[in-house]
Amino acid sequence: MSDMDAATDTSESRPDTAGGTAPGVEEIDRISLAQALQDFEVANARVMDLTSRLTTTHRDLVATRSELEKLKLRNGVLRKHNRRLQREVKQLNDSRAVRSAQAATRAVQKARKKLGK
Repeated sequence: MSDMDAATDTSESRPDTAGGTAPGVEEIDRISLAQALQDFEVANARVMDLTSRLTTTHRDLVATRSELEKLKLRNGVLRKHNRRLQREVKQLNDSRAVRSAQAATRAVQKARKKLGK
């Protein structure tokens, strides 16, 4: 006899308060067992769904963390490059050629104002 058959075997009857077999007890037990099995199937399906969703979410989380680390590394590289470019711009602005060009531009602007152009 399988576990399922043993679980649904209602050959044992329960006595009622008068010492006899209560009518319908087997039927109630059968219905209760059927409902319990159905509830288990529903709960099991929910567990399977939640497990699947959790696995997918975990996979997405791992991918997102990996992408975040790559972006942090890229950001570090870009910041370093930006600092280097800022130093170069400062060196250029501090150079004699740029200062001379700025002075010439100011002189031209003053001359234009005087000429009214």
